[in-house]
Amino acid sequence: MVDLAAREICWRWTVSLVMALAVGAAACGRSPTLDGGAGEEPGVDAPPSNAVDPGWSPLRRLDNLEYDLTVRDLLGVDARARLTFQPDETAGDFGFADFAGVQSFSDSRYEQYANTAWNLADEVFADPALRARIITCAPAAPGDEACTRQIVTAFGLRAWRRPLASDEVDGLVALAAGALADGATFEDAIERVVVALLSSAPFLFHLEFDPDPSSPKPHPLAPYELASRLSYLLWSSMPDDRLFGLAADGTLARDEVLRAEVGRMIVDPRADGFIAGFAGPWLGDDDLAEHPIDPSTTSMFDPALIVAMSQELRLYFAEFLRGRASFATFLDADVNFVNARLARHYGMDATGLGDALRRIVDTGDQRAGFLGLGAMLTVTSARGRSSPTERGKWILEHLLCVKVPFGPPDTPDSIGAFDSEPLRQLIASIDGQPACGACHRPMDSVGQALEGFDQIGAFRTQYPDGRPVDTQAVLPDGTRVDSEPALAAHLADDPNFLPCVSRTALTYALGRDLGDLDRPALTRILDGWTAGTPTLRGLLEEIIVNDVFRTRRREGAP
Repeated sequence: MVDLAAREICWRWTVSLVMALAVGAAACGRSPTLDGGAGEEPGVDAPPSNAVDPGWSPLRRLDNLEYDLTVRDLLGVDARARLTFQPDETAGDFGFADFAGVQSFSDSRYEQYANTAWNLADEVFADPALRARIITCAPAAPGDEACTRQIVTAFGLRAWRRPLASDEVDGLVALAAGALADGATFEDAIERVVVALLSSAPFLFHLEFDPDPSSPKPHPLAPYELASRLSYLLWSSMPDDRLFGLAADGTLARDEVLRAEVGRMIVDPRADGFIAGFAGPWLGDDDLAEHPIDPSTTSMFDPALIVAMSQELRLYFAEFLRGRASFATFLDADVNFVNARLARHYGMDATGLGDALRRIVDTGDQRAGFLGLGAMLTVTSARGRSSPTERGKWILEHLLCVKVPFGPPDTPDSIGAFDSEPLRQLIASIDGQPACGACHRPMDSVGQALEGFDQIGAFRTQYPDGRPVDTQAVLPDGTRVDSEPALAAHLADDPNFLPCVSRTALTYALGRDLGDLDRPALTRILDGWTAGTPTLRGLLEEIIVNDVFRTRRREGAP
């Protein structure tokens, strides 16, 4: 292990390196516009009307999920960034953490990364098996430069997700030589190199460069840049050896290769990173554990139930990610993943079930598809009660991409947990108000059909005071529904559903809001996706082979 003095030397070296590289990288990517959009920038020629403009490619750092998973795949240890780092800033309609426009990089955040790099390196070098993954040659002497260069080149490729330039290798070899001159062992010298790599901009940021910074024309991403975009979309982590190999031989950019890689990567366990990074924020799983539940109205919302609900949501999404079912059935597929605890909560037969979740099809219950999942029904409730308004608003915004305006300032929430006036009468009184009704009626009508479930998703036919639950609803298009399965079936056929899914997925893939210049790409993606069975894999393929994903261009002045 290295001493504190050596750490201070390396700290100063890595600070100068990361700041220099970050400044250089920032010159290659432009700060986002104030509204986060992808509008036309000054100094950039508009592309032909039939071309796909990749828009601005923001400079993004690894969010905490990406950092954890990258460290896991690179070093084989747990960084615990999601538990110990400063929380990620989130943006966009669904709170994605990969939005460059809100990501910060302060002195304190960098210090956090640098200190963690030392801790991670210490943990790795204390484990012979993990250390051997980095030190892949035996030095003939403590100052064996050839062995050092071999290690720097191989590990640097994986840490920076591209081959290192000769001057970069020389600088890191010189860092190791300086450590040896200070009396460090060969292993300690290599550990300093590892810390430097983990503390640098090429590790902490998604760096992409323009070969001709004076040209405004879109150009293909470099092969290793494309490999990184692909792996961080589908895995929230670094490329594996196969992706590095396809980047090295130049074949990754072929359409058929990209499509095949999507199929390979989504069945890999690392695709759980996509579920966590994309489905977690979009579908509400990230909000589940912290959702406020009034303890006076329920004692059922315990940690075991929360965990089971969260796992069910992710398994349900994975069913469509890794399977071949049409995503149009996402809202009404009669599938659940339950253990004994969750089955009892749902009112299902828990016979033979244990702690592990099991896939079941129960056509005799009163819930169907995603809208019947306990996680979704919980995060769309208000504190202490279900909320037709909150549930309807969430469905319109997250599943149909319908923007619901904010209510007037200081609007009171007149529906408490135990109002004496029937819920439907309260909603009708709000919907009838000129200032409220235009926005409330669509939300309330959609949410009313879900009143058969309480604030934590348990089925019910009456309220706590004995009044019967009324799930009759007239939707904005005039359709009458009377239950969650009926609502789910109707929304599954809504012409806004699949376009909303494709827009949301592309937003996540690019790490920015979409603007007018993205419309041609979005149209091509949607048309290609819905030409056949619209599987989730098919949507990801259409995004990845589209030029909006695999090209970039020089940015104009902010």
